[in-house]
Amino acid sequence: MGVLSLAPLLELPRVVALAGLEGARRMVSVAKVENGQELLRVVLVTSGALLTGDAWGPCIGTVLASLLGSVLAMDVWRRERRAGTLPLPSIRELLQLGWEAPWTLGLRLGIKVGIIRNIDALGVQILPALILGRFASPRWVAYLRIALRLVDVGRLFMKGISRTALPVLSQLASVRDLRGLRRVYWRATLGSGLLIATGLGATALLLRPILGSFLPQEYLEPVWLSFLILLPGTAVVGFSVANDTFYLVTGQLKQAILISVLGLVLNTGVLVACCWRWPDYGAAAGLSFTFLWSLVHVSYAAFWFRTNRAAIDGGSVAAT
Repeated sequence: MGVLSLAPLLELPRVVALAGLEGARRMVSVAKVENGQELLRVVLVTSGALLTGDAWGPCIGTVLASLLGSVLAMDVWRRERRAGTLPLPSIRELLQLGWEAPWTLGLRLGIKVGIIRNIDALGVQILPALILGRFASPRWVAYLRIALRLVDVGRLFMKGISRTALPVLSQLASVRDLRGLRRVYWRATLGSGLLIATGLGATALLLRPILGSFLPQEYLEPVWLSFLILLPGTAVVGFSVANDTFYLVTGQLKQAILISVLGLVLNTGVLVACCWRWPDYGAAAGLSFTFLWSLVHVSYAAFWFRTNRAAIDGGSVAAT
């Protein structure tokens, strides 16, 4: 509905506050804002659905959650500034700086990052449901979406690690410490990958009885099997936590877009073939393959570090 278009505008203050808090590495405050936002979203969307009994309730709840999430973010910002631990500007100064800043500032970078994000959303959230709906019943689309929400718990944890890694890697790149850049990248990649894979394995052991308590009986087996099919690919994605940060701080976003476009074409073909061959669980299998494509990004990072070995060993040439 058109009312949902208000949500991104209402979330702008929250996005600005999170960017400042992440840059200052106030990750506890970032967690407060994001957890509060999600809690508000769950409560308001659920309440809206119960009150109206139609789509209007969740839509209004989503918009209100965006508004209140920004209010919460501004309150956390004020508290951090009042504590005096960091030289954060006031909200008035933020508005003034935003008005004075050139509108083209960071535009090219934002467009490149936006292209990558949209390709990821298209390949993971949109196309699988559309293709599965062509080969199977709408009920199987619901099964797949529930399974995706379950494995997305691990992907949400990845975002937290990525946001922590960004300021560290950016600082190392700005002082031309390529050796440190390589060390932090591989530490984040391997550490988060092993941690997320272990967490997903533990989740798989506990999830089935929990699902039996909340889902209708006819949903249990399809959701559970879809979750298991998605599990290997999701575990591999856990090793991609620092990929976006790597591309940003090394100026390799063009290569990231190229790899993402190639992946979208190949993965869509695999997805269609899987859905045609296995109408029920084919989309989950195709998505798991799509997640495995993240290894290509890790391989490119390894190639870049190897190509720039002389600069890294010398420690005197900036990332380009």
